[in-house]
Amino acid sequence: MTQKQPITFKTEESLWQMLADGTKTFDMRRWDLADDRIYRLAWGHVEGQEAWIPNESSVSFLNKATGELLTFEYVGVEFTEWAPGWAFILLGEKL
Repeated sequence: MTQKQPITFKTEESLWQMLADGTKTFDMRRWDLADDRIYRLAWGHVEGQEAWIPNESSVSFLNKATGELLTFEYVGVEFTEWAPGWAFILLGEKL
């Protein structure tokens, strides 16, 4: 059985810094299910009456400039009408 690779997105320095200092608590990506990372983030299950629980527990961001890695709890994803085709990846605690 092969172990899954962590979900990691490359991020520009300025956006990575906002994630690192907590001023940015989400990441916006094209919702392209052909991308294995996005496909994996789409899966989850329902517990109780309304609670959707993602199958993935974390998501990481690689600073393109420095190679530093940040990992966060993966909370879920939100979509908006004003940004069709894009998704907001919601982040929890820094791990």
